[in-house]
Amino acid sequence: TVNCAVYYKGEPLPTEDYEWSVSASWGSLSENTKIENGVLTVAADESAYQVTVTAKKGELSYTLRLEVAPLYSLDPEWAQIAKGESQQFTVKNNKTDEAVLGTDFTWSISSPYAQWYGDITSADTKVDENGLFTMGADEECEYITLTATHKTTGAKYSTSIRQPRGYSLRA
Repeated sequence: TVNCAVYYKGEPLPTEDYEWSVSASWGSLSENTKIENGVLTVAADESAYQVTVTAKKGELSYTLRLEVAPLYSLDPEWAQIAKGESQQFTVKNNKTDEAVLGTDFTWSISSPYAQWYGDITSADTKVDENGLFTMGADEECEYITLTATHKTTGAKYSTSIRQPRGYSLRA
């Protein structure tokens, strides 16, 4: 929850004096995200990237844009994986900082920048139902997007995978 208020000369004005509304400014708003008397409650299934809170009183209107932190994220946030190697990805609950069952998500890979980095070419480049990604030994695509889609809400969480270019130092 977020407490919102209109301020005048540094002092908050009574929230009940205003008509409050919330809308998505980037994405679509969950029907469970609400605002009442200046208290914004963001739903667990919220998929909007930003929300706009509006306070109206007569002809006066005040707006505030807020970035919504997603409930989940992928760990690691990005990866560099060489040909023939694997990396385990997990879904992390950002509120509790704990891992979530990977089987609650549908895992997929894509090459959204194929015009620059090529298409996924190897049948051995794949992600399994638990988030284990394998870069095929003969993969030519240099940039892959891995996505976990929540099976219940349909919310998508993505990360980037790059192949090392040229020389690299490893430990």
